[in-house]
This record gives sequence, structure tokens and C-alpha cells, in this order.
Amino acid sequence: VRFGCQRIDEDLISRFEQLTGKKAHHLLRRNIFFSHREIDHILDLYEQRKPFYLYTGRVPSSEAMHMGHLVPFIFAK
Repeated sequence: VRFGCQRIDEDLISRFEQLTGKKAHHLLRRNIFFSHREIDHILDLYEQRKPFYLYTGRVPSSEAMHMGHLVPFIFAK
């Protein structure tokens, strides 16, 4: 475990799908995103119908944004 991250496993994806009633995002199903920090906590809040927010923490590393910056934005949408 580095940086407080945990692996996104099939159990977590199944829980996500069970709680939302929808298939997990294709970036999760294809293992493009493979680790998380506190998604389990977010799912607990969602299950309890408590508010939460997602923050990607992404900012451009230069003055120009590029296609790589879109990936977390697409996922968080």
C-alpha cells in the first residue's frame, strides 16, 4: 500500500454495482483505474444516503491541458 491506496478488486466493483443498480464505469471494469483511496467510505455514505463529494485533485502541470487530463474528468463525471 502506497500513498494510502488500496486495490480496486471485484468485490468492490460488485458492491458499487449493487448499491447503484448500474454497471460500474467502463474504466473500472477494464482495470484502467486499479487503486483507490476511500471509495469504500464513499460507498458507505452513499448506502446511508449521506452527502459526499468527489475531488480529483487534478490540475495541469503546464499552461496547456492535454488529453491525459480528460481521464479523471470523464471518470468523475
